[in-house]
Amino acid sequence: MKKTLAVLLATLMLAAFLAACSTANDEPTPATPTTSASTETEPPADNPPPPSSPVTVTYITYQANERERVEAALNFFMEQNENIIMDTVFYPDNTYSDILKTLFVSNDAPDLFQVWVSPDLDEFVRAGYVADITDTAGARKIMPGIRGILQETEARKDGIYALPEGLAGLGMIANMTVLKQAGVDTYPETYDAFVEACEKVQALGIQPIAYGDAEATSSVLFSVWGFDVVADDASIAAMRTGTVRSIIDQPFMTDIFERTLNLRQFFINGWSGITFSEAGTMVAKGEAAFVAHGQWGLTDMRAAASPDAEFVFGPLPLGDRSRPLVTISGGISMSSTAKESDAAITYLNFFASDDYFRLFQASAPVGFEGVNVDLAAEDLAFQRDYAPYANSQSSVPVTGFTEAMYKPLQELLAGLPLADALARAEEFYTS
Repeated sequence: MKKTLAVLLATLMLAAFLAACSTANDEPTPATPTTSASTETEPPADNPPPPSSPVTVTYITYQANERERVEAALNFFMEQNENIIMDTVFYPDNTYSDILKTLFVSNDAPDLFQVWVSPDLDEFVRAGYVADITDTAGARKIMPGIRGILQETEARKDGIYALPEGLAGLGMIANMTVLKQAGVDTYPETYDAFVEACEKVQALGIQPIAYGDAEATSSVLFSVWGFDVVADDASIAAMRTGTVRSIIDQPFMTDIFERTLNLRQFFINGWSGITFSEAGTMVAKGEAAFVAHGQWGLTDMRAAASPDAEFVFGPLPLGDRSRPLVTISGGISMSSTAKESDAAITYLNFFASDDYFRLFQASAPVGFEGVNVDLAAEDLAFQRDYAPYANSQSSVPVTGFTEAMYKPLQELLAGLPLADALARAEEFYTS
């Protein structure tokens, strides 16, 4: 979780969003596949020819804390491909990026490697370290919404350089124990319901929203995730393709700023000097009711809470409708200098297969069920059915967008008039 927050902060401040945290900590460990299961699976018809003698594919991963689950998938793959040996090294996620960069610089890159999609993948693509895997069977299975995220930057627009590791929900965590004490029995799905819930919590003597902005985190989440929630589908689609050259005069910009400014009355005291981590702890302990977060935050929050505390994760309620937001949490890439490229591609195709989804892939975000949409589906169905929601503009749709959102919002919350904040947004966006 510490790595997730660090990457989230650094990436958003650079205008390239990352939800770089796996949701696997909340999931049961799958059993190692049996021999009978493996004999029922047909290898993809468009895999490269299998090697006639044993070959070794080198692979490094940041999933050291999920080693048992990863090895179950690797063992399943090697049962299916008896001449391919996966030589896998597990690194802790907090040192992984530096280790990977060192391997590239020293010309000792593995055949396959996991990667934080942003900002690391862009850097590696520009340096020529990553192979374009567009023509692989695995890449052809990537759904349109996720493909858009993978190709949304200038460095990646003409190819596919990673397969997505999984999906992660973005929204808000609510302490339902506090809400129920205030007479709010369900998670608020709309902005009006959110304001009403905040008023009831405040009447208890509790500040409702744990807005922790010491590192500019909450202002980024409210403004940039707020865009996904408040903007209409046409605006989101246009931003994804980079065709919108001016966004500031669109109604959703004013709506986001005005609504967040109105919510300031519900922020925790001293919010501008409180860290994102401290804000989450306040919600965990019942000192506040809401915090904008990813669904991965539930694990730490439950650990810090009393055993009977109840939490719900739901869409950020800034709009007139409940809109789930989903992003990819990381990916797997092939080195441009892979020594065993055919065998590596065979593994990539497996990584994108139904078998891998069933064995390992991330499950639905906890807490979205019972909000407004059913995200408690089977893992595979979730990955497919909710790919259209993988539309977070938090990840560099157009240069300058993130700064144009969160920096003027910070100034607005500090007392800048709305008209001046919008003018400031225009300045950031066009500079």
